[in-house]
Amino acid sequence: MTLLGRRAGDSWLPRDLAGVTLAAVVPGVAGHHVYACGPEGWTDAVLREARAAGVAPGRLHTERFAW
Repeated sequence: MTLLGRRAGDSWLPRDLAGVTLAAVVPGVAGHHVYACGPEGWTDAVLREARAAGVAPGRLHTERFAW
C-alpha cells in the first residue's frame, strides 16, 4: 500500500487519514516491511508509528531527505 497526499498538521498521514493509526490503516502491518522515503521529521514519525504497531526493526526501511 502506498499512502500519498498532503499531510494534515503534525500527522505523517494524508489529510483524509489524520488521527488514524498505521495499524488501523494496514491491518497486520507488524508482519510486513515498511518503507518510508521523505523529509527527516516525516520519516521519523512514520518509524515511530510503525514501531508502535509492532513492526520489527529489520522490517523498517528508510531514505531520508534533508532539504
